Amino acid sequence: MATTPRQWLKRLRDANLIPNKPSLSAPPAIAHNGQGAFIPPLHSLHITYAKYTLGRGGNSKGVTSYILSNYLAVFARDHPYIAISVSPALKPTVTATYMNQQSATVDLAGMQPDEVRKTLKRLAEVQSPHSLLKGSRYPVPVLSGKRKSDAAPQWNPLTAPESQTYRP
Repeated sequence: MATTPRQWLKRLRDANLIPNKPSLSAPPAIAHNGQGAFIPPLHSLHITYAKYTLGRGGNSKGVTSYILSNYLAVFARDHPYIAISVSPALKPTVTATYMNQQSATVDLAGMQPDEVRKTLKRLAEVQSPHSLLKGSRYPVPVLSGKRKSDAAPQWNPLTAPESQTYRP
């Protein structure tokens, strides 16, 4: 006589190999102050291209070839949490909207498809539009003086001259 799955489960429960009452829900997740939760900083990308120059080249040629090729589909597949929209406009741009409701607009005129890919990747990797300034041709100033000697070093009592230290 063949044994049914219910009979096998009964035998396993009788032998205390599985619990009598199976749990239907997983135990609640423990919050670790946001650690482990993936919250992407980039919310959406809006790509525009110049429709009137579509067949004639122009400054939107690299953007349209990027859109018509498989590159945009690969980017969307690699970043499923980013809402991507494409629409015609007067000039090719990409507008990135971040979770803190700040946005960054980059002009894509005259770029090749590889440059467009690098720009979209950089927009997806930064935390906010202010992070785009780091490493660009407009660096964030650290010192307010014009020369290095204008910045005062940190004072240390062990290496300071006698005139700057107090001895009772």
